[in-house]
Amino acid sequence: MSDKPLIVLVGAKETIVRIVKSVGVEVLLIDLPTEIDPAAIRLADKALAIDIVSIKFDDLFKMIASVSPRKPAGFIAVSDPWLLIVSHLNKAFGCLGASPETTLAMLNKDLMRKILDEIGIPSVPWQHVQKESDLVGFMTKYPGPIIIKPVDGRGSRNIYKVNSNIEAAKELWAKLVKLEETGWLAEVFLEGPEFSVETVTENGRHYVITVTDKHKNNNFVEIGHRIPSQLAEDLKKQIAESACAVLTSLKLNFGPAHTEVILTKQGPRVVETHNRVGGDRIGRLCEMVYGCHPIAWMAAKLANISPPKIYEKPDGGATIAFFTPTPGKVKLISGLEETKNIEGVEEIILSVKKGSVVKEVLSSNDRSGHVIAKGNNTQVSDAICSKAIKNIQIITE
Repeated sequence: MSDKPLIVLVGAKETIVRIVKSVGVEVLLIDLPTEIDPAAIRLADKALAIDIVSIKFDDLFKMIASVSPRKPAGFIAVSDPWLLIVSHLNKAFGCLGASPETTLAMLNKDLMRKILDEIGIPSVPWQHVQKESDLVGFMTKYPGPIIIKPVDGRGSRNIYKVNSNIEAAKELWAKLVKLEETGWLAEVFLEGPEFSVETVTENGRHYVITVTDKHKNNNFVEIGHRIPSQLAEDLKKQIAESACAVLTSLKLNFGPAHTEVILTKQGPRVVETHNRVGGDRIGRLCEMVYGCHPIAWMAAKLANISPPKIYEKPDGGATIAFFTPTPGKVKLISGLEETKNIEGVEEIILSVKKGSVVKEVLSSNDRSGHVIAKGNNTQVSDAICSKAIKNIQIITE
């Protein structure tokens, strides 16, 4: 029997299993039978394919004990659907982790806004929208562009910008009520560039790894990130401080966080925050530039192992850019093999092949893959990514 600390990963894929195992722990993987990743199963030390959504905790405890007699050092989730379950598991097992209350506040944008308003942290005018008259009333009170989005949305899905046209808003609402969302949030549209702040928290103290530049398309879907941000240092400090103030307000006591911030003329305004590592390989970018993946840090801390050192200053720059070819059926893909040999290209992933149907990019799932590049600074990594994206032709018809 292994004497390594046991970390339980919920809903994780092969990449995350590999990162967690790298710190010297044993991994138990838990996921839905229909979702569990075969490659992750092979890499994990143990795996359970169970319906963790509906199973009773007492039964889950017994199942975990059946595959490992040792108490887990902690539970980790890296995607929103599992964060609340994992927060309850960490609490039940007496492990470090964000509380269920904090996790729920981060998942539910309505609840987060209420908390920020009560504490007095600068935010944005907002309203929970339950019917058409709510939307019309909000737009009448706040003329000008607004954003309407799901209260618990993720993956940049179903985010809409509405200008001052009330009739257009009514038409949009008729469309929204047909979508399978738990609720809608209307916010005044914030003018300004958007960034994210990558942090780790221990004993309620927040450590800023970096501020990340973010690039979105016209549908508000993220199509690129770079680390570190090219913003002036004083502005990065303001953005980081605003993110940490929100984490403190929501009482985050442990773990990584990914906080999205818009820099307006009035100062930074937090859009949303998550008690997990950022998606889109942002953790990988952190590791490339700052020496440590936030999930590796978390796993090591849970296991009482010294984590990889997080550099105070960046070691170069890293960029990820996503493929967004013209919608249609993929006719030809060229340039892939040559592009792999470009110096500085770290990873190329294509999620389409000949015959695949490319959709308009309305959510993260509609993107066709990505390129990750590393350079002496972000200008260099940007240039490498741009060259790689141009070299790989995805021709549709």
